[in-house]
Amino acid sequence: MKQTLMILTFLAIFHSAQSQTVVVNPDGTHSTVIENGTTKTIVNPDGTHSTVIDNGTTKAIVNPNGTHSTVIDNGTMKTIVNPNGTHSTVINYGTTKTIVNPDGTHSTVIDNGTTKTIVNPDGTHSTVIDNGTTKTIVNPNGIHSTVIDNGTTKTILNPDGTHSTVIDNGTTKTIVNPNGTHSTVIDNGTTKTIVNSDGTHSTVINNGKTKAIVNQKK
Repeated sequence: MKQTLMILTFLAIFHSAQSQTVVVNPDGTHSTVIENGTTKTIVNPDGTHSTVIDNGTTKAIVNPNGTHSTVIDNGTMKTIVNPNGTHSTVINYGTTKTIVNPDGTHSTVIDNGTTKTIVNPDGTHSTVIDNGTTKTIVNPNGIHSTVIDNGTTKTILNPDGTHSTVIDNGTTKTIVNPNGTHSTVIDNGTTKTIVNSDGTHSTVINNGKTKAIVNQKK
């Protein structure tokens, strides 16, 4: 459930992004959102990935463990049906989006153009400042991260001084992590292969309205 809301928050904040967006999380880790038409792949910091399949008013989110969630879009209101049967609601009031969680708590995303503020259920907030090719994320504890976009190369400067790099070579995208490991996303049209840093890989096969995800070990 929490991961589903995080995915929706990513997509809400970076709705106008191009084919690839880097999201820096509050703990300094980062995720990558790769958009290939109706399919969006989110590569998580630990190398796992989630897939969002857009079928118009209904979106299916396939989680790393194989479970899935469904997002039903009824205009200004979106309902998220979680794998355990609970649901959350996202209410869109223009520049403000409110996420109501199953336990009654809520988060708010406020979009003021180049600045987006995320108010968490505990009252803390994060701020995303967009200065064109440079985006600064100010976290609740005051630390900040920076994403520098130099076209095909994006550099993420983490709060601890380490950095990560995303290299876009067309159909192949390489993510170089601070520890030197890397993951690769290979896009061959209807087939997308994600090679994780541990050598495992997954394949997303898109046959029109049918999409299959095949997980494979080394």
